[in-house]
Amino acid sequence: MVKSGLEEPASEYAQPRVSPYLFAAHLTSAFVIYSGLFWTALSVVMPEPPTESLAWVRGAEKVKKLALPVSLIVGITAISGAFVAGNDAGHAFNTFPKMGDAWIPDDIFDLKPVIHNFFENTSAVQVI
Repeated sequence: MVKSGLEEPASEYAQPRVSPYLFAAHLTSAFVIYSGLFWTALSVVMPEPPTESLAWVRGAEKVKKLALPVSLIVGITAISGAFVAGNDAGHAFNTFPKMGDAWIPDDIFDLKPVIHNFFENTSAVQVI
């Protein structure tokens, strides 16, 4: 777990908590470091694409167009998973596919300002 974000429990019987913000920051920095290492390794293995193969270049262009959007979707999903884990949102609703008795809970935008719901509201974090 993230030692730097560990919060002391209120009593000896309570579980220690991890700040969802620090957990998400730690996970994001791990993804950035890993992506940088992977990018560097690929540039070492193949510094220049082969120019004699036109089919290879066209295939690489297709992969390049999809790489950024797919990477962003995977990254956002992973970071939202850090907020789900940090808020224990996975324990809030144990029914599937509905959340309790509703498809979307009523308290999804209860916190003010609204932006806090995306990071601190258990129901909203679980929906997203």
